[in-house]
Amino acid sequence: MRQRIATRVGRSLVVVETKDITHFSAEEKYVTAFTSKGQIHFEATLKDLEVEFAEEFVRIHRSHLVRRSLITGLRWKAYAVSIGLAGTSIRLPLSRNRASFIRELLNAAPANAQSIGMVSHIAEPSATSAQQHAAH
Repeated sequence: MRQRIATRVGRSLVVVETKDITHFSAEEKYVTAFTSKGQIHFEATLKDLEVEFAEEFVRIHRSHLVRRSLITGLRWKAYAVSIGLAGTSIRLPLSRNRASFIRELLNAAPANAQSIGMVSHIAEPSATSAQQHAAH
C-alpha cells in the first residue's frame, strides 16, 4: 500500500500522505482524494484504489470510497441513505446494496463506534413518508 499519492498540478508536484485522506470520489477517469486540508485530482480507478486500500477504505457507492474509521453513521432522507464523516459536515450517498454491509460494519465494532460517535443503526423512514411515497 502506498504511503503517498502524488500528482502534477501545473509545474508543481503535489504529494498527499495516504493517512490524511478521508475519502476518494470518482468522476469519469479521474479520482479526487480529499483531506482536511484540501483535495487532489489524479488519474486512477476506484476499483484499483479499493483493492490497494482495502484494509482502511470501504466502497459505499459506485463513486465513493471512505476511510472505515471515519464513518459516523447512516441517515435516511426519504428513500436515500447517506453516511457522515467524523469531524466534518460531509455526507456522502450510500448505495442501497451497500447499506446492509455498512450497517454490519458499524455493528461489528461497537467499541470503536462509541469512541468516534458512530451510529450503529439505520433510522427507518417514517410511516408518513412511506405512505406519501406509496401514493405517488
